[in-house]
Amino acid sequence: MVLEFCENDGNTVVLNPRIIKKGNRFSMELTEKNCDLFLVIAKVPGGKVDLKDPEIQDALQRNARVFPDVTDLNILENIYVSCIKWSNYRINDYALDLSSRIAEYTVFACKELENENKIQIFVQDEDAACSAYVSLTVNYRLTKVSTEEKKKFFGSSRPAQIYYKIEFDEIQDYQDGSIVYTFNDSSLKYPVTGEMIKAGKAFIESGRGEPVFLSNASGLELKRL
Repeated sequence: MVLEFCENDGNTVVLNPRIIKKGNRFSMELTEKNCDLFLVIAKVPGGKVDLKDPEIQDALQRNARVFPDVTDLNILENIYVSCIKWSNYRINDYALDLSSRIAEYTVFACKELENENKIQIFVQDEDAACSAYVSLTVNYRLTKVSTEEKKKFFGSSRPAQIYYKIEFDEIQDYQDGSIVYTFNDSSLKYPVTGEMIKAGKAFIESGRGEPVFLSNASGLELKRL
């Protein structure tokens, strides 16, 4: 299969995608015209996808042999691609099934020229609304804890140490740095790693006060319990 990247001519378009959640399933509803296929690019954990980027175009071309039946294919770091036929879109009650990753999803209109073994992908104008987020609210708990005072011989002792214990809900497909923490007296931000999330808890020294946790990813929201 050959992929051809075309300027948007207004005849084959997708606009205004909207994420719909039903139970654990996510889908995308949209406004479309004259499409044979929909190219859906998921960027994890978020961020704008520029289809004019030669690196993305090259990655798509390298995988063109699997079009139009590609589903959730990892073509570059943190970038996944699916190609959905209009017939499947219709069967799915005029919505696109998504992988449910915490991601920004960008959808592009496509025409399939079967006689030429070619798919035309129409690149949206920069100001066109063609992206939407799968969002996730993650609960976390922050608890102040201390070690016991350590007594030594000859009457000396080591004072108790104070820490903050942070516990997160499970987050699938978590990427390092999607959550960061900082302190009120600092502009520095420290990443929460996948190992910390997988372990379920971590301890942070309290020498600079209570840490403040922030989402660093589109669609990822934090709620302190």
